[in-house]
Amino acid sequence: MATLGDAISAWGKIAFTVILIIGYGFLTYYQIKGNSQGISELKLMIEELRTFDQREIEIISNRSNKRYERIEFQIEDLKSKIKQNSQEDIETIKELYYLKGQLNK
Repeated sequence: MATLGDAISAWGKIAFTVILIIGYGFLTYYQIKGNSQGISELKLMIEELRTFDQREIEIISNRSNKRYERIEFQIEDLKSKIKQNSQEDIETIKELYYLKGQLNK
């Protein structure tokens, strides 16, 4: 009887250990599966952020280009105004000399 009890006890321990190992294996499998699903979701989020960043960079670049073009236009406009003012100054100086000549007569 004692040997039968020892055999049952030994087989019970073995069965318990096998059940624990199998349970731990399933637990590990589901954790790995859950982690891989989480990793896939993270990859999708990273890709969405990357495309969002690229769109933002394009928008900022377009704004910068428009600012640059606007500044170029303003510079050309100022150059033409300066040229026009220079011509007006020359005409005014000519008139002053003409009037001064008329006064000296």
